[in-house]
Amino acid sequence: MRKVSVVTDSTSCIPAELAAKHDIHVVPLQIIVDGKSYRDGIDISPGEVYRIMRLRAEMPTTSTPSAGDLLSAYRRAGEEAESILHISLTSKQSMMYEVALL
Repeated sequence: MRKVSVVTDSTSCIPAELAAKHDIHVVPLQIIVDGKSYRDGIDISPGEVYRIMRLRAEMPTTSTPSAGDLLSAYRRAGEEAESILHISLTSKQSMMYEVALL
């Protein structure tokens, strides 16, 4: 068992290969386009988001992952390591910090 497992969200922009190599748990933010929600990096790529931003007057919005999504990541990380390190944006930039506290 490792000493530390890392959990972060998709705003970290960690490439999937790097996350897999180092067992980093990346929780996707929700990207909302025309009222439809997509999981960042899973259902929609960053390239697609940038393309939408260039082509549309209405910008996509984001939503923080649910506390349940984060709890699932913590549970997986806790099975692999003695401690969990969560890295997120500051509370002034994102609600992710508050969700992590929950």
